Amino acid sequence: MTEKERTVFFDIKNVILNFNIKKMNQQIAEFCQISESEVEDILQKTKWTEQYEKGEIDTRTLFHRLPSEIQGSKGFSAWAEAVSNVFQPNDSMSELLKELKKNNIKIFILSNICELHFSYAYTHFPALHLFDGHILSYVAGLKKPDYNLYDYALQKASTEKKCSFFIEGVEEYAQKARLLDFDCESYLHIDLLRSQLKKRELLT
Repeated sequence: MTEKERTVFFDIKNVILNFNIKKMNQQIAEFCQISESEVEDILQKTKWTEQYEKGEIDTRTLFHRLPSEIQGSKGFSAWAEAVSNVFQPNDSMSELLKELKKNNIKIFILSNICELHFSYAYTHFPALHLFDGHILSYVAGLKKPDYNLYDYALQKASTEKKCSFFIEGVEEYAQKARLLDFDCESYLHIDLLRSQLKKRELLT
């Protein structure tokens, strides 16, 4: 990688922030006073994630389309809090991001994420403010592992494939990205990531 062109793309879920889908289902179940298994079954049947994460519907439209069993009776704002308060900081990442910026490395978010989750995360977690830009599935209208989203990310970051390193929260996506000839690793823990970055001369 050349000095001026180096770019690292980070996923949000289970990389920058720890994402707990079980906590989300538990909170929806408690909010709506139904069982967690009912929540899981309804969400699986409605298949709302795909449309919502690709920005084909907005948050309020999603809310009004959901079955009444998982809307609850306390209104939109309380429902949104139950759905979105599902992240915990990965404290070791903030220092790493600052080190990369000191090394003149461009850092971008590249994430499959919905409008509600990103809005909540951006408001509550300052680490997301360190990035040079955010490439989000619901804005792009594309989801990983679609090649077009990676290509879109390169364009948005004004960089090239050969100058970029991608860090994934899902191993399946990392594998598919590598098949598309992207330099990509899934995040396991901070020490391994530091080693991977040093190997690529992105950290000293």
